[in-house]
Amino acid sequence: MMLLYDFIREEAADPRARRVAAEELVERGLLRRESFGPSPMFLWLAFLTALLVTLGVASTVGPMAAVVFAAGVVALGAYAVRRRGRRERDSEPVYIGPHGERLRCAPEPDAGAGSDPG
Repeated sequence: MMLLYDFIREEAADPRARRVAAEELVERGLLRRESFGPSPMFLWLAFLTALLVTLGVASTVGPMAAVVFAAGVVALGAYAVRRRGRRERDSEPVYIGPHGERLRCAPEPDAGAGSDPG
């Protein structure tokens, strides 16, 4: 496993081979992928807070205001999830090593890139 770890740290090596080695170490629990955005626990707490505020708005202002507030929360949540997915897809993979170091690997090339349709 240490050979794979040393191979990933070697920046002159083939980027695709480094990425395959990094994914193998992720599967074995020796590396982890860098995550984007808020943690799942934060999202859960934000959801519960929005639910309680919606109930408060419904009892104070009225049910129609609560529906409008809830629709806004859902729209913002969908936008955040979509943006997070796009950022993860478009960025180069970054792995976190056992001592907190960041290891970058080049993104996988598109399957259609470089192919001539004619």
